[in-house]
Amino acid sequence: MASQAQPWRQAVKRGAMRSSAMVGAIFLLLAIVLVAIALATHDGNDPSLSTAAGGPAANVLGTPGAYLSDLSYFLFGPPVALLLPLMLVAATRLWRDVAMTGWGQRLTGTLFGIALISVALSLFKWDTFGGLPAGLGGVVGLSGAGVLGWLVGFIP
Repeated sequence: MASQAQPWRQAVKRGAMRSSAMVGAIFLLLAIVLVAIALATHDGNDPSLSTAAGGPAANVLGTPGAYLSDLSYFLFGPPVALLLPLMLVAATRLWRDVAMTGWGQRLTGTLFGIALISVALSLFKWDTFGGLPAGLGGVVGLSGAGVLGWLVGFIP
């Protein structure tokens, strides 16, 4: 009798794990859509961390979307949108029940690549651009460009 209960428990456990992975994939896809909408409808005049504006937010997602897009653009600039494909790959892997090994390395590599692109964009154009709080490269790009400028100063 105990030997028949064991396969049933394992099947229920596998079903619960699969269901939680699918629910996680759905939530991740929803997060991708919401972040994409928040970034796409960013308005520099919305009330946020870097703007003391009054009135309703023009961002489609309202004040939370305005804060999210402002913080994202403030840190990395437009290259922050390159996180969305990585999130999509993770959601697809969860949905298809493919192992999620090495996701930390992928995230680290993607963030490093976004930082490099932000630095390159900051070297291209230093000042603010199109209502972005910290220019094309964000704070990360401006900091990296400043460090590169400082290092270049040592070259005779």
